[in-house]
Amino acid sequence: MMILERLLLRDIRKTHRSTGPAKMPQAGGDPNKVPLAISPDTRVSPNAEGLTLLHIPSGQIFVCNRTAARIWQGATEGRSLDELSDEMSRTFHIGREVAQKDTCAIVSHMERHGLIVRTSI
Repeated sequence: MMILERLLLRDIRKTHRSTGPAKMPQAGGDPNKVPLAISPDTRVSPNAEGLTLLHIPSGQIFVCNRTAARIWQGATEGRSLDELSDEMSRTFHIGREVAQKDTCAIVSHMERHGLIVRTSI
């Protein structure tokens, strides 16, 4: 059973599965320590269950549950994948590896669809 729920897409077509975090082209940099940021092409609307995100260039709408909304909030604060994984591990009382895997899947999904980006260190 996956502890962290997945980000739900309005467009059910899945082009590819996440295998891990996006790699940053930085010499010797750890991509899991790179701060995240929201894309300027994304608009957000809070709702009772989490967030609704609109990616303006594609017109796609994404619905985030509360867990994905926490990750989104972390991106607005410039937190890294490692920091978010630590928080998810503590919050949900799950192992760090499980939290890292699930957080990475949500972050990778958001990155693939242009909702968040990694900033330079």
